Formats: sequence, C-alpha cells, structure tokens
Amino acid sequence: VFQNFTGTRMKLIIRFLYDWDGKGTDNEPEKIAQIKKHMEQLSDILNTYKEQIYTTQGIFVGSWAEMHGSKYMSTENMTSLLLTYAKYTDPSIFLAVRTPEQYRTILEEIEGHPEKYAEEQVTVEDLKKRLGLFNDGIFGSPSDLGTYRQVEAASSEIEKQNLRNTELEFQNALCLQVPNGGEVVGENDLSDGETAVNDLKKMHVSYLNHVYDRKVIDKWRKEKITTPDDLYEGQTYYEYITDHLGARFVLEDCTIDYKPLQTGRAKGTISIVNKGFSSLYKEKDFSLRLINLETKKETGLFDSKDLSEEQKTINWQPDITVNIPFSFSPFDLEDGEYDLIATLKDPDTDERISFANDCYSTDADGYVIGTLKIAR
Repeated sequence: VFQNFTGTRMKLIIRFLYDWDGKGTDNEPEKIAQIKKHMEQLSDILNTYKEQIYTTQGIFVGSWAEMHGSKYMSTENMTSLLLTYAKYTDPSIFLAVRTPEQYRTILEEIEGHPEKYAEEQVTVEDLKKRLGLFNDGIFGSPSDLGTYRQVEAASSEIEKQNLRNTELEFQNALCLQVPNGGEVVGENDLSDGETAVNDLKKMHVSYLNHVYDRKVIDKWRKEKITTPDDLYEGQTYYEYITDHLGARFVLEDCTIDYKPLQTGRAKGTISIVNKGFSSLYKEKDFSLRLINLETKKETGLFDSKDLSEEQKTINWQPDITVNIPFSFSPFDLEDGEYDLIATLKDPDTDERISFANDCYSTDADGYVIGTLKIAR
C-alpha cells in the first residue's frame, strides 16, 4: 500500500484494526502482549514510509479500532498501548485517540504514575507533540455520538450545549498543534452549514471522509451561503468547507521600501494569512525570488531553509497574519522587469502547496505577487 502511494501528492491516514464488524471484544487478541508485538512488528514499515503518513488513528483495539467496545480500555491498558505505539514509531508520526476525555486521561495517568511507564521511555512532553484526536461521530448528536461522554449524562439541553462548548474549546486549544478529523454523521441542526462551519473551525478539522455521511455532505452541496458581502455569498457550504479543511493560505499584502539613488538595500515585507480551519503541523519551505522576464534569470530573496532552527518555525495558525521580511540590492540586478514569485512546498515530497490567490504562474512554478522595474 505504501509503495503504491510513493511519488504521489497524497499522504495516508493509517488505522490498524482487528475488527470490521463492531465486535471489538470478540475479535481482539486474548493478551495485550500480542497487540504490543504487532505494534513493534509494524513499526519498521511505518518508520520507513514516515514522510507519507499524515496521521494515525487509534491503538488497534475496539470496535472498528475506535477505542470503544474493547477489553483493553482501562486507563492503564489504554495508556500502555498508546505509549508502546509511540515508543516504536518515529517521533514525526502523529498519533490520535478517539475522544478528548481519553486524551486527558492518558496524560494524567502518565503524569500521576510515571514509574509504571518508564520502560516505554516516552515522556508527557514527547506525547503532547504527537497526540491528536479523531472523531467519527461529528454532528451525530450534542455528544458527537458519545465522543463527549459527559454531554450524554447532562440533564438539560442547556447543560448539554455548555458541556459541548467546553469540549469544543478544548479542541480549539489542543488541535492548533496536532491533527483532528474524521467523519460527519447525522442530518440535523448541528450539521447545518453555518453551525457546522463554526464547530469545524473550533475543532481545527483538517480532513473529513468524503463519502460518509452522504446525507450531510449532500445537504452542504445544496445549502448556500447568504451572508451579505461574504466572499462566498451565493456559493455552497460544501465549497466553503472543502476550501477551508486544513490550512488555506492567502497572500494578503506586499510592500517594498526603496527610493531612487538610495544607498543600501531595498527592504520589503510580505503578509500571509491562514484562512483555513487548521494549522500547518510540520515545517514547510517558503521562498521568495525575482525572475527577469527577458533573461529568465532568478535571484533568491528569501528561503526558509536558510533560517536557523530558532528562526524556522513560522507560526501559520488560523486567522493569524504572518509578516515575512526580505531585502535585495537593486544595484545587483540588470535593468529590466522582474516578477516577484512566492512558493510554498512540502519538504517531504517537494510538492507545491497552493495559495488561495489566483496569480499562479506555471512557468515560474509559483505565485506572482507583482512586477518590479529596474532602470538606471
């Protein structure tokens, strides 16, 4: 499977499971040691193809490996299995549990009883960098079909909504750093376009199953955005959600400060904002260059690969504008017209990441921000 996707632009979401029928307890190994052995055996393959993995889901157990309906979901077993998975897989590979409560329980267990898990050699700090969520019950009910267990136990609709909001805010903080996604289910008020978009933003969802649930997806295809002056006014919520899953970058502004006959370098700033639901979870390569329109000669102005490790993290979180400074010497350039080109690439695959702007140039393999003229 991994070999078939090698060389494509696709990354994989990996879930290993013992059960396809909703009978996790019946289909799981009799001993937890067997599950841990399977994790160890599979780690060689996962680590070899780590660049192709977007995230993993679950810890092998439960009905459909969704971490329910299993004999291994006690706090100790759940924590031990997750830490074993983390121990054998490369630190760059994201892990995910099914519910926010499971996430909190596991971290509290490790912090409260570190001696029990010393053998796995995975710290809470290590885990926080890798552990996200997956949710296959999004919008199915106020509790997302049991994803938020305390919501189901609430006695009033107001209490249910308040508890749901608490769990959404938990994801709003957590999933800026780690992936979250899954499946939408249930044709109800929660999955109505505007409500759905607000919740998907808070959850920082970066992927959804495109075939499940068809009823919800078809509803989004029909429901149109009617907000006056909205960029998407008249388009469907399906189009909006599709465009905003994950990160969505917009080249927002660019300024260059230079006066004729000025000594020294021309200085500029490019502004980029992320309009998507989620962040970039791993470092990408951003570059700026000038291309002479006549000679096609290129001059590099900025390349994030040249930054030190301390400088490298560009915090492209949702709705945050990032200002990137650059400079160049006009005296080093020949007379003529130059296109200023911005490019964002995935270093794992060397594939270009699209901006939302419509100024892409095939010849330059990047986005034309503007044109400069050098004349003496």
